[in-house]
Amino acid sequence: MHAKRFFFGSLGILAIAIAYHLGAMYVQAQGGGTVAVIGQDGAIPPRTYIITAEGDVWYSVQNFGPSYPGHVPWTFGGNIFAGGPTPTKSTSWGEVKGKTGK
Repeated sequence: MHAKRFFFGSLGILAIAIAYHLGAMYVQAQGGGTVAVIGQDGAIPPRTYIITAEGDVWYSVQNFGPSYPGHVPWTFGGNIFAGGPTPTKSTSWGEVKGKTGK
């Protein structure tokens, strides 16, 4: 009876060790984008902006009042490249000359 409990206990510990080993092998940190620009506006309280190389805009409001929690959360503001290319209509040289009169 004791051998059976010891066997199942050892089997459980082995299963946990294998699950940890397989899980730890495939876990990787998620890196953010490369920071391209950091700026701050002149508002009260000041707002700090970070724009990554991928075009993501993150901002944080630095409120140093009595309710300051100790850290400032970053808020995703959008992506400056999300709109895609600006749609244009190609015009001929004749149309351009007709509009300007020259």
